[in-house]
Amino acid sequence: MGRLKKQTLGKISGKVGNIVLRDFGYDQFISFRPDRYNIKKDIKAASHKLRFYYSIKLAKLVFNFPVMKNVWNNCNMPGKRGYTRMISANIELLKDNLPSVENIITPKGRALLFDIVELNNKEIKFSFEMAGLIKPPFVMTLLFQFFNPHESVKNLSEILECRFNFKPDLEEKINNINEKGKYGHNYVFSSEMKSQLESYKNVILYAAVVGTPTIEGKAWWTSTVAVDISGVGSRE
Repeated sequence: MGRLKKQTLGKISGKVGNIVLRDFGYDQFISFRPDRYNIKKDIKAASHKLRFYYSIKLAKLVFNFPVMKNVWNNCNMPGKRGYTRMISANIELLKDNLPSVENIITPKGRALLFDIVELNNKEIKFSFEMAGLIKPPFVMTLLFQFFNPHESVKNLSEILECRFNFKPDLEEKINNINEKGKYGHNYVFSSEMKSQLESYKNVILYAAVVGTPTIEGKAWWTSTVAVDISGVGSRE
């Protein structure tokens, strides 16, 4: 790059053919672009795209649900929009450019105590509570992130979700743990779920609740709980 000493035309910048003129305020410089660039595969660039791939795919699915979208739009995380907030947060939480148990589907909120009672390739039984800080009506969201496919023809990842609505009038019926404020549910896997369990080596379960706060002005959602359940549908 060379310095442009005589500026008879005043301050100039831009590109003419393969000549590039740049005005940095304090000085002007001239450089020449090659006629052609040798494009090489950049591993870092590929990794960067992969990070966006997982984060954007997760955000698109979550934002299809208005209640979850509302949570991200109203949280105090950095960013102008909830959508970009979620993407930015999850990019930083990936591990080796792959989904991890640190990724989130909700911003930091009330504590969610989530326990897997039983898990196999047909169903999952779980219990959960929010220490009485969120009450019905609320929605429990389970999101299954599949990645690392067995076959190269498969997509890099798939995400399946299910939601369970808990209403005040049904509280006693669904509270099968017989403990105040503690809930239980049995989710029988669909044929699609079973197929994905067989198709991917890794799967992470993300769980979160959005509902009615018992303390006015406090967060009406829980933090995300994530559990690595890889191997549930492993091939013998």
